[in-house]
Amino acid sequence: MRLRGQAVADRPWLIAALVLAGFVHIASVLAMPRLAQDDAFARLASAGPLNEFHALPRPEPGAELVPFNDPAVAAGVCLFDLSDGPLHVRARLISDSFVSLSFHSRHGTVFYALTDKATTRRAFDLFVATADQLAAMEA
Repeated sequence: MRLRGQAVADRPWLIAALVLAGFVHIASVLAMPRLAQDDAFARLASAGPLNEFHALPRPEPGAELVPFNDPAVAAGVCLFDLSDGPLHVRARLISDSFVSLSFHSRHGTVFYALTDKATTRRAFDLFVATADQLAAMEA
């Protein structure tokens, strides 16, 4: 009588196939954000031109531009391109409501975020720049 453990041990190709399938699965899950055609950036491009702020409409079930968007929160977007120079962001806050800014790369990675608690005199004034642009600004 053969034990189940022996049946698997007698078939090393089965173990290799399972390990290979695991690697393929992990690689495809990790690659999906970079390979997806209809990502958040592509969906938000319909909001308006680059380097301009655009208020987003309230999310409707099944028609959200951004996943998991809270309908109780006013949201906006500004798609930016740093190839022509740094982006200067200025905003005066006119109420005591909570305000949050977050900056994302083309593939969704958050590289900077701040809230109204980090402001002085209830105003945002900041630059978004590449390392080379920042070095030129500091010179």
